[in-house]
Amino acid sequence: MRYEGNINNFNKIVVSDPHYLQDVWCRYEKNLEKSENWKVIFLIKEVDEMQKYEGDEFNVKGLDFSILIKKEKSIANLLDIGKYVHAKGMEMKDTEIGIDTAQVCMGVNEKAKEINNYAKKINNNKNIDTLFAEYNPHFAIQTMSDGMLGNVTEGTKKGETDFILINGFFDECANVQTIDELKDYFVKQLNIENLKLCKDAIEIRHDDIDCDI
Repeated sequence: MRYEGNINNFNKIVVSDPHYLQDVWCRYEKNLEKSENWKVIFLIKEVDEMQKYEGDEFNVKGLDFSILIKKEKSIANLLDIGKYVHAKGMEMKDTEIGIDTAQVCMGVNEKAKEINNYAKKINNNKNIDTLFAEYNPHFAIQTMSDGMLGNVTEGTKKGETDFILINGFFDECANVQTIDELKDYFVKQLNIENLKLCKDAIEIRHDDIDCDI
């Protein structure tokens, strides 16, 4: 499913295990210099397939997704899960998103600040009973395992952020089981407005773009 919408007055984003402080390398945070209205496109697909790893076959089942957040004038676009186009001359920076507490979250603006405030509070909490009571914040997705969510790619040109791309996968053990559940999480945590369902296939006919597939 392909969805499009808007993020108004976008100025901050965090994608992280909710327990990570700002010095952890496998989390992503960006503060923008000024608040502007940005566009967002995201794709969610159900996965249920056999894969091979070191000679063994196993079933992979869950939800694959990509989220592209871009400036209103950006020509970046999302072609498929993990496949996108962008203007030529972009500088790219990739950040892996790690998971160490079997949960992960994302948020923009006030919800990003909520994530950071929670991390500070939980890391300063010395009371074991309170620690466990507050261990799973309401804004996080429970993954039931550690490892990686995916990665965040930031495209910049002349020092300014043009787009932010979030790619990830939730397996069948996560507490988001359906496309609608994950869609609703994105809409809430990313403050997406004017959401609309679009056709999956798009055509790109610009001469000034590069592809990342």
